[in-house]
Amino acid sequence: GETYIGGDYSIPQGMKPDVHYKKGLICLDCHVVGPRGMGDIQRKATCQDCHIEEEEALPGGLHGKLLCASCHVNELGGYQITIWGPGREGTVETPFHKYSLYYGIQKPPIIMKDQTGTWVPMKIWPHSVGNIKGNVPPSEGLRWRWPNGETRDAYYIIGTFGDLPSGNNHLLWMEIQEAAHSYGRARSCESCHGSQAQVSYSTWEFYDEDGAKPFKGHHRIVADKKGLRVEGLENTTPIVPLPGRKLTDFASWVYMRDRWKVPGDFSIPTDRDKYQRYLGVYKRVSAYFDKKIKLAKAETEKKKLKRERLTYVHNLKLAERFLKERESDL
Repeated sequence: GETYIGGDYSIPQGMKPDVHYKKGLICLDCHVVGPRGMGDIQRKATCQDCHIEEEEALPGGLHGKLLCASCHVNELGGYQITIWGPGREGTVETPFHKYSLYYGIQKPPIIMKDQTGTWVPMKIWPHSVGNIKGNVPPSEGLRWRWPNGETRDAYYIIGTFGDLPSGNNHLLWMEIQEAAHSYGRARSCESCHGSQAQVSYSTWEFYDEDGAKPFKGHHRIVADKKGLRVEGLENTTPIVPLPGRKLTDFASWVYMRDRWKVPGDFSIPTDRDKYQRYLGVYKRVSAYFDKKIKLAKAETEKKKLKRERLTYVHNLKLAERFLKERESDL
């Protein structure tokens, strides 16, 4: 909810509000109440009730297996790292305090295939929990929390590591969650098709009430043919632990910077010739309608042309045929 509203409500503060929020839509306009009442708000929402032209155009186009959010969600706030270790819950010491206040922004989202082969924008961040007695092997592959598709959230268990100064096992995993807000203008074509490798940049600040004084850092999430991994994980300001705390309590990543790796092919297949061909189609059909809209005098005609343009920019195969039929007008 805070990412949808943006501004002072977002974490961190100052993020752009969702375009739907700026238009006056509230959560319940899209997330309807389920059969069990207000405690059963449906997580899934659909764009097709409002964006009819786009939804009808997409299935037959080049991006028919791509969620709207894959292009229209550009940055992700909230947690960027989560570490579980010794700390306080209230006034009680516990071996499993959740140091989750590594708040920041990750952009652009990594796009991955879900259980059904649909490309989905994902927020990805590393987890570590200490004080694990046994050894946990790596996952055989991505694990979907709801294999039948109730959600598109997943995780991958990296395994346990016991070579930290604390002398106990730390279990590592990668959290992978579908991104749904905040919507805005579409990302550029080049951001996906410029390279088969994807890179998302995360900048964050730690300001948990326990562990250490506030400090800042950053890392990269890389997705390519070699796998999905965290790189360049480092603090950019000094880490000053609070009395009685050690780095392994709240920042075990210092000793495991390069261990969050998920095997597999996470690249975006790109045919450069095909990309250049359809990029040209996109530019030409956009220019065609921009000209028509500019020349239209009646507001009703402008609205009609804008709706028509939406159809063609969301189905470039259809746009290519459209342009061929109107070569004399171009």
